[in-house]
Formats: sequence, structure tokens, C-alpha cells
Amino acid sequence: MNKNKRLIYISLLAAQGVVITMLERAIPFPFAFAPGAKLGLANIITLLAIFTLPYKDSLKVVWMRLLISTLLGGTLSTFLYSFAGAFLSYGGMLLVRLLGPKRVSMIGISAAGGILHNVGQLAMASLIAQSFSVMLYLPILSITGIFSGIAVGAVWIRFATTAQKGYGFVRADVPELTIAVLPTFRGRGIGKSLLERMLIHLRATDLEAVALSVSRSNPARKLYERHGFHVLKKQKNSCTMLIDLT
Repeated sequence: MNKNKRLIYISLLAAQGVVITMLERAIPFPFAFAPGAKLGLANIITLLAIFTLPYKDSLKVVWMRLLISTLLGGTLSTFLYSFAGAFLSYGGMLLVRLLGPKRVSMIGISAAGGILHNVGQLAMASLIAQSFSVMLYLPILSITGIFSGIAVGAVWIRFATTAQKGYGFVRADVPELTIAVLPTFRGRGIGKSLLERMLIHLRATDLEAVALSVSRSNPARKLYERHGFHVLKKQKNSCTMLIDLT
């Protein structure tokens, strides 16, 4: 994308991050020991920035989100907790991503970011309280961090029989692939990353093929074709597509 489009995209990501942050503030404080700490749902935007923007631009998104959300009603404590959580999460996701798609998926990177966000907040709380006993909450918060980190999208396959077949059913030994991405985050390469990582995983198995169903007017059809899927049969409003994994 050119410079103007990139600036607009950075601004949109930052704005969405601010909106999510403001919505989080409407939720009662989940951590009584650290007033101002949050679950870190806005780190979803950080994940998108990491996967779709260069390093310097993704860092701008994080800074803009933190500064604007603080100016729109934040306090010093919310800024400190957000700063510690956001930047530890950001750095951690960058490092985990370096392991490569064969070792860790986007969901794994996102979950790691969610956990590290809570680690950063706990570290800041320990510093403010001058007590490391706060870190005892880490095992519990790791669970919330994982759930906060996997909320972008998912991909899965399922086997079906003739009696239980879905729209993408071909035969019993060919699983049907499904990709789901939250509407707000579609069109940003998330579905592409999920598809690529799933195909890497499937090619390492004994499966010979995988199928899917897509609407004939869905732009994702071109994405599937670029990755090797071909149209097996056409229905009135959808197509069944197949890819050979051998």
C-alpha cells in the first residue's frame, strides 16, 4: 500500500484499539489488587498490526492507542498498567512470531500476547505495591490471558457422514475445512494466515484432500484458488472446493 493508505490504515487500527479500550473501561475492574488493570482485549489490534504492518508502523499503532485512550479519560495508573502490559505483549508476540508458522500458529502468538499482557500488569502492580506477592495471581490471570488472546478467529476441519454432511461434504474420508474471523477483523489477512497454517498442518498428516464450501460471491473464493483449491461442484449460491494434499 502507498504512504497515504498506510497512514489511514494505521489510524483506523489505532482508533479501533481506542474503542476497545474504552469499552473495557465500562467493565468492572477484574483485578481488585490493581485498580486500572484490564484484560487486554485491545491487544487484538496489536496482533493485527504485527501481521499486516512493518515493525515501525505497528509500534506507532501501540503508542497511538495508549496515548489517545489515556487522554480520553484515563488516569496515571491506567496508563502505567496499559503501558507495561501492551509493550511486554507487543515485544513477546514479535519474538514468538520469529519461531515461524510451522512451530506456532497465529492463535498461539495471540495467546502468548494475552498472557504477557497480564504479566506486564502484575509486574507494574508489584512495583507500585513494592511487593512481589502480587505475582501469585499469575496462574489465574494466565487463563484469562489465553481467552483474551484467542478472540480473533479460528480454523478447523471436521469429518462427516452422508447423514450429517455439510455444504462442503465430498465423501466420508475428506474433511470439511471452515474458517471463522470476527466481522470487524475481516479483510486484513487473518483468514489467509489461518488457512496457510492449517494447510501446513494438514500436509503433515495422512490426509489426501480437504474440501470447503464458499459462497459464489464471496471474495475469499479467490484466496482459496490461489492456495490450490479448485471448484469441484457448483450449487445455486455456493461452490464446493477441493485441494489435493498429496
